[in-house]
Amino acid sequence: MKNTKRIMAMAIVLVFMFTVVMSTAVFAAPVNGNGAAKDAEKVKGNDKVVDPNIEDKNKVKVGEDDTTITEEEKAVKEKDKVMDQKKILMKQLIEARKSGNLEAAALLQTQVREYKEQLKQMVKDSYTAEELAQLDQAAAAIQAADPTLEVLPIDKVIAKGKSLKLDIPPVVKDGKVLVPIRAFSQAYGAEVTWNAELHTITIIKDGVEIVLKTDSSTVFVNGVATDIGLPVKGVNGRNVMPVGFLAEKLGLKAEVDPEDGTIEIEDEDEDEAADTTTGTDTTTGSDTTTDTTTGN
Repeated sequence: MKNTKRIMAMAIVLVFMFTVVMSTAVFAAPVNGNGAAKDAEKVKGNDKVVDPNIEDKNKVKVGEDDTTITEEEKAVKEKDKVMDQKKILMKQLIEARKSGNLEAAALLQTQVREYKEQLKQMVKDSYTAEELAQLDQAAAAIQAADPTLEVLPIDKVIAKGKSLKLDIPPVVKDGKVLVPIRAFSQAYGAEVTWNAELHTITIIKDGVEIVLKTDSSTVFVNGVATDIGLPVKGVNGRNVMPVGFLAEKLGLKAEVDPEDGTIEIEDEDEDEAADTTTGTDTTTGSDTTTDTTTGN
């Protein structure tokens, strides 16, 4: 009897211990689950840390793009500084010539020429090697197609405040410098559209509308007809026109250097050259350049 009671007591103890063990296992599972959840949260948290890093890398890429843009802007500013310095020297050259100080005038003239060469090199440097090669090919094609056109080096047109990149080189026809209409106009923020049916080009900037037609010298500026003295001409797949007229109607001015035919483009509100003896002719231009008073 006593043995039976003892066996039953042991059985109860075993059942109780089994129940405790099972309960512990059951309750432990959610804890482990929570732990796993916390681990998952940690992983997610790590993912959240990684994502901003990825975004930062993208920002670096954007930053690199910005750097590229900034480098272009920096090059423009450096070019502008050289143009300003050259203008100061040219004014000093005027004074030296007026005072009869030939030695100073000769020195200043040399310095002005050095600045011109620096500016020309800056223009060339704004083009890639591939772009320069394409311009050389275009020059050869233009000369072969129309021997009456004189092809100018790309560095003959120097723009202040802009990175002006032409898709064909400027050419000279009947003593006038012609530039590609679309490339020049768009560089200065103008909207350019082509009507294939009417063969007309419309340029719009700052409320000014310029309408041209290929093979016609009549240009309509805000509806008013003007004869530019030379028909709009197709050259190597690009329509060209006199740079002086186009610059003027876009709110710019084209100063022509009669010494080497270089044309400098800048905003109209820039200080005018004080005298043609500085080496820049802003009135009549030269036989191979452009008349900025008539815009031709």
